Amino acid sequence: WEVEEIMGYLMALSIVCTMLMISRVLSFVYQQVRPSKSQLNLLLRKGNHFTTDARRWWYEELGSPKFVCAPMVDQSALAFRQLVRRYGVDLAYSPMLNCRVVAQGKAGYLSSQLSTREDDSPLAIQLAGSESDIVKSAVSIILQQAQPCIFDMNLGCPQRIASKGNYGAFLFERDLPAARMVVKTLVEEFNIRVSVKIRLLQDTKATIQACQQLVDVGACLVTVHGRNRLQNKQLCGAADWEAMTQVLNALKSQVPLIANGGVSSRNDAFQLLDLGFDAVMSSEALLDNPALFYNSTHPSRRDLCSEYLDIFQENKDIYNDASPFSFVRAHTFKFLHGSLSAFPEIRNFLAEEASCVDDVRYIIARLDQLDPERKFDLIGSSKQDHPSFDPRLSWYFRYRLDEIVESSSDHSNPLYSRPINIAEEEKDFNVEKVKYKYVHQERRHRHQQDNNNNEKEENNKQQESISASSSSHFSSSS
Repeated sequence: WEVEEIMGYLMALSIVCTMLMISRVLSFVYQQVRPSKSQLNLLLRKGNHFTTDARRWWYEELGSPKFVCAPMVDQSALAFRQLVRRYGVDLAYSPMLNCRVVAQGKAGYLSSQLSTREDDSPLAIQLAGSESDIVKSAVSIILQQAQPCIFDMNLGCPQRIASKGNYGAFLFERDLPAARMVVKTLVEEFNIRVSVKIRLLQDTKATIQACQQLVDVGACLVTVHGRNRLQNKQLCGAADWEAMTQVLNALKSQVPLIANGGVSSRNDAFQLLDLGFDAVMSSEALLDNPALFYNSTHPSRRDLCSEYLDIFQENKDIYNDASPFSFVRAHTFKFLHGSLSAFPEIRNFLAEEASCVDDVRYIIARLDQLDPERKFDLIGSSKQDHPSFDPRLSWYFRYRLDEIVESSSDHSNPLYSRPINIAEEEKDFNVEKVKYKYVHQERRHRHQQDNNNNEKEENNKQQESISASSSSHFSSSS
């Protein structure tokens, strides 16, 4: 009896050990053969269409971004993307890339428009084009330089140049089959994620139907701008959040949706998130205040401008002189809109004479001298961000300034009541500008001389090496 009991225990123990060994073997095999994230993404596909689960899965893998920097030609370049990422942006878009220009291999185009680095992530790259073969060629070239988390098709640009190039909102309105073909081709040929950024059509139902057709061919993310093609620049008007919400309700069970348009503050962003949008995208408001989505104390515009200059110079090796100073000048006009409006001489200097980062640093230093209390500077994007916020100093509100002034009885704003000694300060600035211009020219002259000397030294070294090699060749021949 005792022997039988012992044998029973041994049998049970051997069964347990066998089961443990089998589980370990199975675990090891699974670790070896389990699909990677990219493979899992493909396994979740049915035919040529991403399933709803796959669309949601990859968005969650990105961290479910809430605040997005919009694609902006010449404006959403590397330095600006890095700046806004420091202040709350979760996902940033590259400037729009014209696929025809990329496919043609225009010298310097791609390097100037698409500088990136490892920590520039997650990154979306926006494309403009209507011919699937050309777009496919462009994407093949782009993938050799960058690996974005998604490619975005521009179906929302309202500019006249988009009409000539047959892309943007014009393509969305006039030739939806071509847009569908581009999306389908990219999904099938490259197995990449493709999103679309659209503007509202005149009829909301037509907008929903068009978006549905794009989703059916593989678009896994839709960004809805709440204005139509005719609402542009001075005629932009208010974004139609109600129409955006109708699009959201029709598609939210299938794809993530990003709201764009009419976001002037962090409070506006949260209102759209509360409506059910997965994320909020900003363009002009973010250009005005890169800390638009920041959840802490906002820096002033001059401090943000200085920080942007630091980042720009840190990336000089990546830019390889491909990113022109015009990018810096454009951002500076927007950051310092209030200060430059108050001091036109400095604004003229920035527009006509400034040609390098040091010039912009000088402008900031001079503004601090003329306006030590920073009455003309701006902090935040609303009164909630900072009590001193005044929209009349904001570049974002430039087209709404007349309405703001008419509705306000307070004309003590610096734009209307400048300091008494401003004329003397402008005279001082003129003198300082002449001095600075002379010093700057001297510095440039010395820099040119140094370059010439370096070239001469290199030429001399080359000649010496050539003569040395020729003499050794002559001696060996002899």
